[in-house]
Amino acid sequence: MKYLLVPISTIGCGKSTVFRILKELYPTWAHVENDDCGSKKEFYNKISHSLENHQVVLLDRNNHLALHRKQIVELYKKPDVTLIALVLVRADSDRKHLWNTTFKRVEKRGDNHQSIAGSSQKGLAKAIMSKFLKDFCPFDPTSEADAAFDYYVDLELGDNSSMANAGHVIKFLHTLNPELVPLIPDPDTLRRLYEKSLGQEKSITPRQQKMRREKNRESHPASPKTLSKRRNRANETA
Repeated sequence: MKYLLVPISTIGCGKSTVFRILKELYPTWAHVENDDCGSKKEFYNKISHSLENHQVVLLDRNNHLALHRKQIVELYKKPDVTLIALVLVRADSDRKHLWNTTFKRVEKRGDNHQSIAGSSQKGLAKAIMSKFLKDFCPFDPTSEADAAFDYYVDLELGDNSSMANAGHVIKFLHTLNPELVPLIPDPDTLRRLYEKSLGQEKSITPRQQKMRREKNRESHPASPKTLSKRRNRANETA
C-alpha cells in the first residue's frame, strides 16, 4: 500500500516544516515541493514518479482550492494508494488568529523561500497571502472530491505547532500501519528536528528568482507615466 499525504492549508501554516521533520525521520519517504516546480504538470509528474518509487509521498502544496483536491483524487485515487488529508486550516478556524500566525511566520523566514520573499517584497507577500485566504475552500468530507480521501487528520495552528503536528501525523500513521511507523520518536528528537528544519536555508535557483520578479510585476504593474518614460528611453537608444 502507498500513502499520499495531502495538506489542506494556506501560506505559512507550517506544512513544509512538518514534512521536513518527517523526511528527516523517514529518509525513504518522498517529499515533493510545489515551489520547486515550474509548472503544475511538472509537480504532478513528480508526484506520480514518487508514488511509483516510494511507499509514502509528502505532497507539499497548500491545496486550498477544492479544485486542487479534485485533481489529486482524479490523478492518484487507486486501490493501492491511500489518500490522507492533513487539515491545517478548518472551516471554523479563527481568521484573525490565522492571519496573525501565518504572516508572522512569513515575516520571520524573510526571503528564505522559493517563491515568496517575506522581507524584500513584504507588500507582495501580503497580497499573495490575502488572495490565498480569500480563495480558501475548507476541507469538507461530505463533498464529492473530499469524500474520496480515505482519511483526514485535524492538525493545529499556533506557536511551535509544526513540531506537535509532526507528532500527530506520526502517531496516526503508526495506528494506521505499525509496520510503516514502528516506533514513535521521543519529544526531544522531534524538537531537535523541528529546530533543524527551521534553520534550513532554501536554495533559490535563477528560475525561482525570475518567478519572483514576474509575480512582482504582475502585482505591481507599471503606471502610464513609467511606461512613457520607458518608451522615451527606448526611442533615445533606437
